[in-house]
Amino acid sequence: MIKFPVPVKVDTPADTVTTDTLLLDEVGVYDVPGKIVAVNLYDERESNLVSSELEAEASNVSASQQLVYSPETIRKQKDLDIYFIMAAMFLVFLELYYLRWRGEL
Repeated sequence: MIKFPVPVKVDTPADTVTTDTLLLDEVGVYDVPGKIVAVNLYDERESNLVSSELEAEASNVSASQQLVYSPETIRKQKDLDIYFIMAAMFLVFLELYYLRWRGEL
């Protein structure tokens, strides 16, 4: 999408439109005032409309506001409830099997 300050006449691949916000939704060549824009919807890097000057400014801004990360080790208690429940169920089934084997069940 390209945003213009005032409505401009743009030749799109299909027809000619007058707009202040141009949606680049068709593959082809767009003739905007002052430049020609080729649109390829298959690769985002090929359809990038940001000039290198703007990228340099953006990198300077992001470099000055760079975040500092410090890794931390957080110890968390392990929940052993499920293991105790499984062990208790195993012992109950083992006792039922033993009672069945002795003939008391």
